[in-house]
Amino acid sequence: MLWLLALALASSRIAGTSTCAVGDLACATDGRNVRLSNGVWMPWVGQGLAGMKGDATTSAVQLHVAAGFRAFDGAQAKEWYDDVAAGNALAAIVQSTPSLSRRDFFIASKVHPAFLGRVEAAVREMFVSWHLSWEVDAIDLVYLHYPACGDWIPDCRGQPTGDWRLAWRELERLYENGKIRALGASNFDATQLQDLWAMATTPPHVVQMWVDPFHQANDERAFVTRRGGVVVGYSSLGTQWPTNPVWSSPVLQAIAAKHAASVASVVLSYFLQCGVAMIPRSTSLEHVQMNARLLEPHYAASLLDAQDRDAIAALDGQYEARHHDET
Repeated sequence: MLWLLALALASSRIAGTSTCAVGDLACATDGRNVRLSNGVWMPWVGQGLAGMKGDATTSAVQLHVAAGFRAFDGAQAKEWYDDVAAGNALAAIVQSTPSLSRRDFFIASKVHPAFLGRVEAAVREMFVSWHLSWEVDAIDLVYLHYPACGDWIPDCRGQPTGDWRLAWRELERLYENGKIRALGASNFDATQLQDLWAMATTPPHVVQMWVDPFHQANDERAFVTRRGGVVVGYSSLGTQWPTNPVWSSPVLQAIAAKHAASVASVVLSYFLQCGVAMIPRSTSLEHVQMNARLLEPHYAASLLDAQDRDAIAALDGQYEARHHDET
């Protein structure tokens, strides 16, 4: 039986530091899933599909489904993702496994910024990639991947910047017509988030942003959660930095040793306790199985104590942030 909690994954998700209480988080959850503001249920933990293509994507989807994962975070951006390979892999698994159906999986994808003026075409492409029927199906979550088409994105070179406001109106229309179950924004800065909430008829149900121990995005997270949105964090294991500070952090290593856990488990559990959904990426069976522990709500909720959370919260802002890639 599903139970509704006033706070995500029980009070332990936000006990301790003010960082974990960011945004006065209040949402409904059954432990494994969070209920979005429109009633759609989304898994707290999914597989991120960035930074892999072809056979690597196929193998990763197979490993994650076998380990119990039921949510996948893709994108139209062929620079970093391969939604076609992921969709083919998932379709083959469903076809060969009588106990599974497409409805058992939560699929998220993102509109490439080159398609900001052609959102319906982008979403139709997603339907093809993920083996969905335009007539009868809906994709679970669609984000605007970026608010503008910048030259640093390979497929944006020579393309117009685009207008994310008009693109959002198109997403809203597709949502109203039942093609999309939930709307999301990705890589919007604080000002853009304010503008989005001010103009939207249907505000984002989900906002995806870079969060890791050294870049915790507290202000942006607070803005979203106070308005009923759910935050999904990407690059949470330090891959946005030129030199990854997460794996080498003495603080994180000490906490991991204290609990006989990996640094990855510590970081992902921390953000889950803070009410941030996680989409770790891995192609390693060992790491997939390790991440699968997070599918059990009590693991993440109980791994860290208040002292651990305080120590991780103190890491925020130690380095100057910069990012552009999707790994």
